[in-house]
Amino acid sequence: MKRKVSEASNEDLQNMQEPDDECAWFGRSVSSALRRLCLTSPLSALTLKKQISDLIYEAEIKQLIRHRKTGHS
Repeated sequence: MKRKVSEASNEDLQNMQEPDDECAWFGRSVSSALRRLCLTSPLSALTLKKQISDLIYEAEIKQLIRHRKTGHS
């Protein structure tokens, strides 16, 4: 079955929506490292994944608090 020109695959849509900037490159690097670590030590990979998520969460909370203090919604 041929795909219509107007139908885009999930990968095509993802490529159109995600910028190819420094953050995207860093994310790919981290995901690659996590995959390699998961092959040899799944528990270590899961622990690292949680630590990374916690760091991002803490940074976002600090930013929200800072914006509320300065009057930005």
